[in-house]
Amino acid sequence: MEKFKKLKFNRFIDRFDLNSINKNEIKSDISIEYERISNLDKINFIKEEILQNKKIFYYLQAQESVQGRILGKILSGITIFSEKDNKAYFIKNTLLFKEIFEDIEILKIGYKQKEDYILLKQAGIEPKNLMFDVEIAGYILNSTINKYPIEYLANEYLRI
Repeated sequence: MEKFKKLKFNRFIDRFDLNSINKNEIKSDISIEYERISNLDKINFIKEEILQNKKIFYYLQAQESVQGRILGKILSGITIFSEKDNKAYFIKNTLLFKEIFEDIEILKIGYKQKEDYILLKQAGIEPKNLMFDVEIAGYILNSTINKYPIEYLANEYLRI
């Protein structure tokens, strides 16, 4: 509604009766569980799902490191979202997903993939097919702000 008003889409506002919708009435049904795992069987199950779906939704965790690194950060883990379980999993050992990131057939969907590329290369992983960057998508949807933290994007577009 706010965007339609800003863009002066008055005919659409009237046609879809958007004036009657209260912004507070819109609620999200999105609920995502989160779990830390180190069990290799569970990790292999997640990898198998990725190989079947030919896509991975991931978020690389990084921590500040010693000097000498391009970004001054090193990988500290990876969070992977499973569509099948509707659950996010945190795995400390990112190298377990080396073959996933190096597989050109698998679509990689992440946040700040420019940084991800450098972090993965520093860890000895040659990433291929980093295809969809959530930060760039946020810019495309709203180019009027200068930063796109993942918390903002999740709240603004997913309402979580």
